[in-house]
Amino acid sequence: MDLVRAYCLAGYPDPNTVGPNSRNDAEEIEQGWEGMRKIPGMELELFPYDYGREEFTKNRPGFDPSAAGPKGPLRKEKCVDVALATKMLYLAALPGAYDVAVIVTGDRDYTPVLRAVRDLGKRTMLAWIDGLNSCSAEFRDERLWDLPPLDLSAVLLEQTRAKKE
Repeated sequence: MDLVRAYCLAGYPDPNTVGPNSRNDAEEIEQGWEGMRKIPGMELELFPYDYGREEFTKNRPGFDPSAAGPKGPLRKEKCVDVALATKMLYLAALPGAYDVAVIVTGDRDYTPVLRAVRDLGKRTMLAWIDGLNSCSAEFRDERLWDLPPLDLSAVLLEQTRAKKE
């Protein structure tokens, strides 16, 4: 099977809105996403998070940039969830746009759109990154998935090790 085109919708902490101690990490994350634009066949839509000068730590266990902190650092709606659901459903309705919808999430809120995608004849697959986005066992076992769920943690760990060597 050949991968012809990938659609990636993602949010990231806007370096201009994070606290001063988080700026370098936010810039690194932003550069990583921008680097994905160089991948052939990659279509990327980015949604910067407004942190309202709050700090964040990208390396803490269970880091979830969509979760509000003590003062609710995400004062503005990110729009990523609705954009992803809309794009997934829109493309599912177009003949030949894609065969398999692979969603990287642990968020069960996507269940209705995934059911609609399957109703349109597309296959679905779940992927998640252990420790970054929690994914309940119930969601992994949902009858939404046509292909076995995939934990990307080992893949990312191997890439990180190879990068350091």
